[in-house]
Amino acid sequence: MFGRDQTRNAVSPETNPPISWNIKTGQNIKWKAEIGGFTFATPVVANGLVWIGTNNENPRDPTVKERAGVLMCFREGPDRIRLIG
Repeated sequence: MFGRDQTRNAVSPETNPPISWNIKTGQNIKWKAEIGGFTFATPVVANGLVWIGTNNENPRDPTVKERAGVLMCFREGPDRIRLIG
């Protein structure tokens, strides 16, 4: 849903967000996931799930090599993010 919730107010109630991060050291990075080379929209986060549309540049199924759109869904875990499916 565009705008965070049913109010469509995109202003987050969260406070003290990180203002810097470092992918190499992991500073302020909660999790990361291998996706394709392109994304088609911003991720959607709901009920502990993260949905993202991407391409098949890094195929999860090695037998599928053709160009394709992929909808990935990740479930939040205690110490990492896990791909569903």
